[in-house]
Amino acid sequence: MASPFLQIIGQSSPLDRRAGLAALLGLLAAPLLGLTIAQSPTLAAGALIAFSVGGFLIGRPHLAAYAVCFGMFFTHLGVPLGVVYLDLGDLASVALLPIWLLHRLAGQQRPRITGAAWLIIAFLAWEFVSMVISGAPSEVQGRFVRQVQMSFTCIALMDLLADEDRLRTAFWCMAIAGGLEVLIALPEFGSVYRVGGAYHQPNILANVLSLAAVPVLALWSIARRQWLRVGLLGLLGALILTVILTISRGTYFALGFALLWWVRHNRRQVMLILGLGLLIGVVLPAVRGADTSDITKRMEMRDTSVTHRWATVVNGLNAIQVHPVFGVGYGQFGELDRSVEVTSQAGRSAHNFYLSVAASCGIPALLLFLGVVGSIIRRQWRWQANARAVGEGAANSDRAVLVKGAQALMIYTLITILTKGVGLLLWCTLGVCAAAGQLPAPRRPETPTE
Repeated sequence: MASPFLQIIGQSSPLDRRAGLAALLGLLAAPLLGLTIAQSPTLAAGALIAFSVGGFLIGRPHLAAYAVCFGMFFTHLGVPLGVVYLDLGDLASVALLPIWLLHRLAGQQRPRITGAAWLIIAFLAWEFVSMVISGAPSEVQGRFVRQVQMSFTCIALMDLLADEDRLRTAFWCMAIAGGLEVLIALPEFGSVYRVGGAYHQPNILANVLSLAAVPVLALWSIARRQWLRVGLLGLLGALILTVILTISRGTYFALGFALLWWVRHNRRQVMLILGLGLLIGVVLPAVRGADTSDITKRMEMRDTSVTHRWATVVNGLNAIQVHPVFGVGYGQFGELDRSVEVTSQAGRSAHNFYLSVAASCGIPALLLFLGVVGSIIRRQWRWQANARAVGEGAANSDRAVLVKGAQALMIYTLITILTKGVGLLLWCTLGVCAAAGQLPAPRRPETPTE
């Protein structure tokens, strides 16, 4: 007869594991909840709601992933928590991470992550060493914690969205969020020099809307109903028009390259983009009137913004030359003048993600990041090549179009961070793109045997 001890340590089922995990969390939370009720009933009610929502989402972590894909567009909305301000994207990310981890601990399915995930962890480790050996690590500890949060959010999205239906829903979340940002920015049309929307910063708004435009184009390509195709086409035109009104030159180039890559083999879609361009060419003068020439002037690249950014590039290159291995210190590019002679634009960032990483954390950190994006791109291209080898049907399936949309997102992202240093948006986009490369591989249709 087996002893009770052997029965306790015997093999358990996934249901037993989930129940045990829930009981353990309840035991750990009980003393804290009692203390909170005695000190602050309002906080206790909030904690109870959070535990209830978390318990519901543990079995449905992909819902939290959708919340991240939607909330990352609304950094202008959030909740102040003491000295910390969490925007909607941060709140969704903070909720996603423990739910994702508990979901994986409670189940037996292995996380669907690629080699890019391990390179992200190595990238974090290098940044940590750079921070520790820098002159003022205490000043950037909070920033590093946020970097950890963003990086693991990327890995969680990579795992949870590696499914055709989930990836399609994530694209819808991004498209709807972009449409809402256009509606918020609508009152500024024709009344300001550069439309900034709720962000009050044209470059940020342009980046957000461009990240929504690519999923809209993919969803339009796979839509079956005529009314839905018309609506998505109108939304795409509104997004592109608003991007133009931001007069964000770097975004013009990045989004333009992504759209050209998308339509390169499709004459119908080439005509579509040309038609949208002609329509916007008619609408734009009506919206901006005589001020349309402002766009032409900025495209000449002769304003002080260009010279200032070039000065920050020179500062970054000097930093890399002096500190090529660990940089001037993670998150301390603004303090560059402590170790490198700065003659102009002291204290400003590099306005270039690649350069900022190399100057702050060293060339090895940049190589690790390039390894991350290289791994994602390689899986996407391998997936598309396999679909073409299987046949025309697989290459034009909904799943293939979603992967193509993720490829266009990668092209846009890799170009736009040449002129921007972005946070959660960048890492969430990388997570979505990595998930696309893990969709089930297309197969040849089986032929009936005699």
